[in-house]
Amino acid sequence: MPDTGSPPGPPEPAGTQPWPGFDKFSAVQGILDRNHALIAEIDQNHASRYPEGLQRNVVLIRELNENLTKVGDLYEELSGAFMQRVSSAQSVNPENRNNGDEAGWETVEREAA
Repeated sequence: MPDTGSPPGPPEPAGTQPWPGFDKFSAVQGILDRNHALIAEIDQNHASRYPEGLQRNVVLIRELNENLTKVGDLYEELSGAFMQRVSSAQSVNPENRNNGDEAGWETVEREAA
């Protein structure tokens, strides 16, 4: 079966998310998919060298740039939500603190599952 880049099956229900904000990954994926289409159109317009296509590239590149900013913002939010989840898990059970090894992360991963 060919890989379409889509997740296999429906998204998880909101109550089963590993941490609040995890659903932002689907928003990021949607933007990245749009960027893929934009880049393909930009490449096609550039290769054709028609004035209309090159003018359209200006608009497309602006949209691409805005999308990259959105992705950066979403990843920043995801990082903050994840770190907050890790911090709260460690404050509930101080034994989970990572003392330079990976043991603390394994506990957080088990709790998220």
